[in-house]
Amino acid sequence: MKLFVVILCSLSTQIFLGQQIDPKLFGSWKGSEKDQQIEGVEKHWIQHRFENGTYVILFTVVEDGEVSTSSEKGKWWIENGDFHELSTGSEAADVYTYRFIDDDHVKFKAKAPKPNFNNEDYQFIDIRVLEDNL
Repeated sequence: MKLFVVILCSLSTQIFLGQQIDPKLFGSWKGSEKDQQIEGVEKHWIQHRFENGTYVILFTVVEDGEVSTSSEKGKWWIENGDFHELSTGSEAADVYTYRFIDDDHVKFKAKAPKPNFNNEDYQFIDIRVLEDNL
């Protein structure tokens, strides 16, 4: 039994309620982008990915000198090696390739950016937020 637990814990992804979850993505992350989705719009976010495959994210958006905030929650998982994120109320998940630059930086690239995105090559880097920096 102990060998089974060791093998299960050593897998690069875990299964939770039928979905694969990459444990390296657990925790709090921050990121930003400018002019990637919409020309003239700058976005900043803090996201927490939970071990049960759910997430919450807080956005701060700057457009024409105006600042607004919004939040989102939903589910995330790994399928066929790609990161999937489905916000509550959405019909389809956003799908990204992802790769770790190091333990605290992960680069995401949209597989099929939304048609209204300014950049067809939409990508961003999430940076791990360490508890000491909260």
